[in-house]
Amino acid sequence: MFCPNCRTEYVAGILTCSDCGTALVQVLAPAKENPEEPQDKIVTVFQSRDQSLIPLIKSMLEEAGIEYTIQGELPLVHLAVGWVKIGVSENDESQAMELIDSIKSPPDFGLEEENDSSDDKG
Repeated sequence: MFCPNCRTEYVAGILTCSDCGTALVQVLAPAKENPEEPQDKIVTVFQSRDQSLIPLIKSMLEEAGIEYTIQGELPLVHLAVGWVKIGVSENDESQAMELIDSIKSPPDFGLEEENDSSDDKG
């Protein structure tokens, strides 16, 4: 767990930074070479209380090479008690949303056609 502001590392189970009070994230965005450059705006692309979806979405983003931040994720030994939010750079928002939408609407396997053809027989 890391503080996205101070970049301090914490042990698992700590949820907020003791220095600045910011919610910790699982993965830090790479440090900018020039700290005076404005950082990319982070936008929330997914939020849920369903902890079972989080590993799937994280792996999809990682496979696509999209860096992300995550807030509220708890180790699997803990009961999910709150919202988990996944954020990405504003530049990656549309690509991340496409990936996430693909799990919300599963592919059509032609089951409707099979059901329609059985109606025609009778």
